[in-house]
Amino acid sequence: MKLKEGDLFTLRVSDSNYAIGQIRCILNKESLTVVIFKGLQGITSPIDPKEIIKNDVLFFANTFDAKFYHKHWIVFANIQTNLEGIRLPVYKLGTDDMPQYEDFFQNPLPSTAIKSFEKDKISYRNYVAPVRVEKAVKAYYNLEEWNTDYDKLLYKNLFFYSVQ
Repeated sequence: MKLKEGDLFTLRVSDSNYAIGQIRCILNKESLTVVIFKGLQGITSPIDPKEIIKNDVLFFANTFDAKFYHKHWIVFANIQTNLEGIRLPVYKLGTDDMPQYEDFFQNPLPSTAIKSFEKDKISYRNYVAPVRVEKAVKAYYNLEEWNTDYDKLLYKNLFFYSVQ
């Protein structure tokens, strides 16, 4: 199984629905970054990959390939034309009293790059098990109870650095 950036996959949330995700980035052999798009697809509904990638990103996670390996997440297409439009977050390093910041690719950002009012919005890079991604999606659609840890996976809660 060779996963690639741009792979679209199904993530089953119930007996009748899938969520659709995409591999946004593969930084190393151990982990990958996935996004889950907003909206559900019926199990028997045809999936149009070009339409799916027009949906808003709901979740963003650094995770692992176990659900692909065990065929719980099934790759059905590869589209890369939308990847540049899925922004990548900035992360915090170090301690809260002496933080440093890096871009998604682990390049250090100058201390002047982050304004003081932005610093509390930036989180540490974290990795989650694929099952946590599944649980977050199910909870978002009220199929499981929401855990506040899922807030860290919401795309809208990430901080994105833009060069001025």
